[in-house]
Amino acid sequence: LAALFSSQISSVDPKLIYKLFSVMFVIVAFLGVLTVLELSRLRLAWLESARAMNQMKDYLIQNIPQLSDCFRWKTTTIPEAFKPWSVGFLKALQVSALSGIALGSTCAFVCLSSLKASIPWLSSTLVALFTTFFYMCIFYYLPLKRIN
Repeated sequence: LAALFSSQISSVDPKLIYKLFSVMFVIVAFLGVLTVLELSRLRLAWLESARAMNQMKDYLIQNIPQLSDCFRWKTTTIPEAFKPWSVGFLKALQVSALSGIALGSTCAFVCLSSLKASIPWLSSTLVALFTTFFYMCIFYYLPLKRIN
């Protein structure tokens, strides 16, 4: 919003400003892809380290059975890679929603740059919702589900 209000320059062609905002919001959406991918990779790295630690725990329990009650997670009880409502999931959802809003804004600014009379609210909203769903499915859910 600050960028919008600070760009109220009367000497600059509005089409140029709208095109620049379109490009800026596409960049924001691309950074959202990278962030969601990073969150899924962090979850996968955590899972790999948990499995490595459990391999050591299994060895200890096999050699010293009295230690079996000392460990909360066993190899069979490690949480799944995709865990809804975890901190990583919520962060991925937040970034996906913001990226969706950015692409919805891109849709609006592209229409404004073609000097349409009004913003296509329905199209912008649908783009935002589809992008949020797409990011969560393709860049977060599928990489994590593939591991289990």
